[in-house]
Amino acid sequence: MHILRTLALAVALSISTPSNFVAAQQLNADFITGNKFVELCKIDSQHAEYFCKGYLTAVIQSVLRDMGRNTKGHISIICIPSGVDYFQLNDVVVKYIINYPEKRHFTVHNIASDALVTYYPCP
Repeated sequence: MHILRTLALAVALSISTPSNFVAAQQLNADFITGNKFVELCKIDSQHAEYFCKGYLTAVIQSVLRDMGRNTKGHISIICIPSGVDYFQLNDVVVKYIINYPEKRHFTVHNIASDALVTYYPCP
């Protein structure tokens, strides 16, 4: 998790303006809830867009790593079809966050896990 926290902070700091710098420092990447994610990502700026996409990609990578891989290279309970990239996975998680507002109090990591299990279950 330290690597993901560092990555998320690096992304935030690399695209931050001075006013965003303080806000980025105050975020703990492990505990951003769906509510906070939606709030941050509603900001109409390229900085917010980059941060949100980068953060979500790091979370998805963490979810996939945490689920573990079996010998066939598939995730144990998540089977991502070939050809699906991180842009599509980001879209799926964002769709899930929008469609299930009752889950936004959970961390983005937990929401992303639910989304990927829901949309990409193994047969």
